Amino acid sequence: MKKILLFITFILYGITNAQNLNKGCEFNYQAYSKKIFEDQAKGIFKSVLSWDFSKLENDVEYSIEIVPVRDCINKESAIKFRETVILSSKDENLKKKDSKEISHSDYMTKCFKWRIILVDVKTSCRKVTDWEFISFINN
Repeated sequence: MKKILLFITFILYGITNAQNLNKGCEFNYQAYSKKIFEDQAKGIFKSVLSWDFSKLENDVEYSIEIVPVRDCINKESAIKFRETVILSSKDENLKKKDSKEISHSDYMTKCFKWRIILVDVKTSCRKVTDWEFISFINN
């Protein structure tokens, strides 16, 4: 009986600590995308991906992961992709506050998904945002 009680206590302790794992893992940044017409007559859009990482501390590494999607009908759960593009803070050309225009001809797809990955090098705190799906054609 003591072993069972000790086992249950151990399990409950593990569950409560697992829920507090990323509690102090907060990052101050902004990232968003918006669609604008590239060719209104054909209903083709381009996307402007904007970000502001200027309020992050110097020991935080950030990257923007862009995945061109080949089977756009499945949106975020698609399984056919082109080569992933990663814009990283390790790249000298990536500014902390900037934007990037993305067109269907850039990646030869009709859609893409993107997300942000943030890692605090000091604390090993890691945050990965949910995927955002963008289509270049009129839905």
